[in-house]
Amino acid sequence: MLALRHKNGQLPRGYADHRTSEGRLYTSYLRAILDRLGPLPKSADPTLRDVGRLVVELEGMGLELAAAKSSPKRRMDVNRLRRQMVAMQKNLLKLELRLEDLASKDTQVSSLTEYIRAKRAGE
Repeated sequence: MLALRHKNGQLPRGYADHRTSEGRLYTSYLRAILDRLGPLPKSADPTLRDVGRLVVELEGMGLELAAAKSSPKRRMDVNRLRRQMVAMQKNLLKLELRLEDLASKDTQVSSLTEYIRAKRAGE
């Protein structure tokens, strides 16, 4: 699978064409996450891809919710969308916490490696 380049690693490709509005939103959100967390291990790619896709879905649902609010006949749609969005927001939070956990584990491993190298160099 192809990936997009970023200074802190590569972004997993989530869409066939990242020039679309969804693709740009996906890319900008993942870049912001990588800027905040730094490089992630390759095993985090599926989680990172899911986070990006979930953000795009939430954005679309938010637009649909705004349209539904403008029509008094779509009250049931408003309630349904709100329930779905709450569940999606909880999933997004869980996935972001998982990414933070993976990022912290990666830094612990690298700091341990640096510690061992420093000890060997000192001997």
